[in-house]
Amino acid sequence: MKITMSLPKTILDIIKVIHDKLEIIPENDEVMSISLWDFRDENEDLIPKNDLKSGLRKLAEDKKLFQLKDILCLDKRGRFNNERLELRINREKFRKFYQDNKYIDLKKPLTNGIYYNPKTGIGYAYGKRFKFKNDQPEFTIFAEMIERINNPVPRKRVLELANYPKSENDRIELLTNNVKRKASLFTSATYFINELAKKMRNMTRLNTDQITNNNGELTLVGKRLNSPPK
Repeated sequence: MKITMSLPKTILDIIKVIHDKLEIIPENDEVMSISLWDFRDENEDLIPKNDLKSGLRKLAEDKKLFQLKDILCLDKRGRFNNERLELRINREKFRKFYQDNKYIDLKKPLTNGIYYNPKTGIGYAYGKRFKFKNDQPEFTIFAEMIERINNPVPRKRVLELANYPKSENDRIELLTNNVKRKASLFTSATYFINELAKKMRNMTRLNTDQITNNNGELTLVGKRLNSPPK
């Protein structure tokens, strides 16, 4: 059973995402930045860009909850890891609006940990489902991180699991055979790991305190679950 108000379902999904992000950023931050990958519905499916754009405009223009600083990425095709929306938010007004209009799924249990299946790439982080593709480095690296949970995966091991080329010549040779990896191949290993950590945070909706990056050593912080939430 759900408790809902009369707002469209997409609006409810959007305000839930913004509220969750608002709770973890400093109170004095006037502008908040949210990854496009964070805008998902209650089933963890991505909210379509057109629905997201119209919903955000309705909340900004009709409800006056925030100002849209940067939503140009909503006009582009596809969805990329570095695309983010920027909102200048009225915290007090938004929080009151959220409390008046939020929905609660009474069937969905709360979980207090992280589960990951290294064979399928499917996991749950505090009740939120995510999935890594088996041809991407995070598929195996996250498996290592959860095996060592609360302990770092050494930088060298991260690069080994990612099959990151050791030399510039190797990177150029691999680039010739795989143009899609251009962004990572011509950059340093440090940049590669930084971007990998950001990507995993975006896909799992975990923050910088839960997936930490200390000079290339990646640590998953939290409690490991032995089975997925039911």
